[in-house]
Amino acid sequence: MVLLSQITLKKKEMHRKADLYGLTDPRTVDSSQELDILLNEYQRIQTKSKKVCSILLKNFKGFGTLGLRPFKGNRL
Repeated sequence: MVLLSQITLKKKEMHRKADLYGLTDPRTVDSSQELDILLNEYQRIQTKSKKVCSILLKNFKGFGTLGLRPFKGNRL
């Protein structure tokens, strides 16, 4: 969640600089590059998370052969 907040703040900063100085001003470009770094980190985390979920799902495919069922929400 902290990373998403940083991304949001950096976007606002970049837009403000673009409005003040223009899109090609070094201050705007610097903010854009800093935002790129944050977005790349977010993408890396998302990709890693998807890989972990995929591995977990493959490992739990054996539920049926054990007579077990995956949990599907609240059942009272």
